Amino acid sequence: MIEGVSVQLASATESSVRLSLVGDGVVDLAGEWELYGPRCEHGRTLASTFRGKLTADKRIEFLVTEPCYWSAAMPFLYELRRVGAGATNDGVVHTLGLQRLSAHAVNLRLGGERIVLRGAVATALNEQTVREAHEAESAIIATAAKEILDLSAASRWGATVLVDASSFAGDIQQLRQRLSWEPAVAALLHAAGVHDRTDENAFLTGVVLPSQQWQDAVNSAGAQLIVADLAAGERPPAALVALGKPVIAVRRSPEFASFAEARAACDRLQAELAPEFNLAGYFAGHVRGAE
Repeated sequence: MIEGVSVQLASATESSVRLSLVGDGVVDLAGEWELYGPRCEHGRTLASTFRGKLTADKRIEFLVTEPCYWSAAMPFLYELRRVGAGATNDGVVHTLGLQRLSAHAVNLRLGGERIVLRGAVATALNEQTVREAHEAESAIIATAAKEILDLSAASRWGATVLVDASSFAGDIQQLRQRLSWEPAVAALLHAAGVHDRTDENAFLTGVVLPSQQWQDAVNSAGAQLIVADLAAGERPPAALVALGKPVIAVRRSPEFASFAEARAACDRLQAELAPEFNLAGYFAGHVRGAE
């Protein structure tokens, strides 16, 4: 990651994608840049090198052909470095990925296929936590407080993460920039009434709605998805689904000893809410990761 720089994707297809490095006006992106990859922890890949070009608005843009998009099953990553002679060559390797999760009406799609996220809330993110989540095919909701979450392990091993920033007390712009480098991030979640710049993010933006705030969903026009926090036995109102956006149901208790147990509870939650609801995601309980 480069401080003060965001990663943005545009025109993503199966054959190519445009990747841009966008500075905050202070960072110097001068020099020659290379993007190399992909690589993956779960399989061998044939890597290529792509050269960046400086655009008129001072972005560094890559045209990545035959891109390998990141997924929890195959977490493809690329390496970015500044090259060439002189002081601009800092020799540092930065890691990023190509995320292609999108919202289509009430569904989430990864590429062209509909997906349903299932997982749990995690109290810690580390190598052990994310590897267990990957093996259980479980997504994670992680809370961002004052500190900036380290999501590098999730991106490397393959664990989809929703970042709950509804109580975030830090610099939200800095948080957005940092998260744009992590393809594991599926969405950044805000409190009701908080609007985000969805056109500039490498991930979806959502709103977290406890039951007493469900009426605020109509005021969250900038949100691309809605997270409905459910109490025990509670069902989301049909009006949330009628908004035409993906809805994810979250029941944050009880505590489970493993992601495998929590993943099974997601299936029970889905069955409980059927047949009235066919949602974009189900999260049940939380898993206490190794500290």
